[in-house]
Amino acid sequence: MDRSVALGILGGLTTSLVGLLRYVVVPFFTDEYNVASPALVPLYKVIGETPIYHLETLTVPSFLAVFFAVVLLRRWGLSSRTDDLKVVGGVLAVPLLTAFGCYLVGAVWVAVFPLRTGTSLGPASLVVVVTYFIVLGLAIGFAFAVAAFAVVGLVVGIGVAAGYLSAWVVLRILS
Repeated sequence: MDRSVALGILGGLTTSLVGLLRYVVVPFFTDEYNVASPALVPLYKVIGETPIYHLETLTVPSFLAVFFAVVLLRRWGLSSRTDDLKVVGGVLAVPLLTAFGCYLVGAVWVAVFPLRTGTSLGPASLVVVVTYFIVLGLAIGFAFAVAAFAVVGLVVGIGVAAGYLSAWVVLRILS
């Protein structure tokens, strides 16, 4: 695998991990967790928190990932814009894909949650009901997902741009 692609994916995974911890895992283990609607907890965290919370959660890790990846690429002798674009694309794309995955998991949870206590439906009816709830969850969740994608894309994009420009300036000063 190309080093720049690997660094981009690694930086994106780091940013996604921090985001998952702060938006999903921590609320589940605090008093913010609501058993009736666990799929909505990440949504409440994305929409209900202050901009500083989002900056701490997604901008700082993406800034650091891009900054150190670009500096490391230069140390390895990889100085093309294509290598930089691979890093920036990886750090920006992986958190967006993670948000999309959370959206899909939330839609499936909305479908499965009403059936958790057991049901007397036959297999064919159960498939129809679960499919109905999944489609309903996807349709209703789409509006919320758009808001989450906008927040994640904007905040990670700010960190990526700032990290790239900062690395560029530092490398210009040092050379």
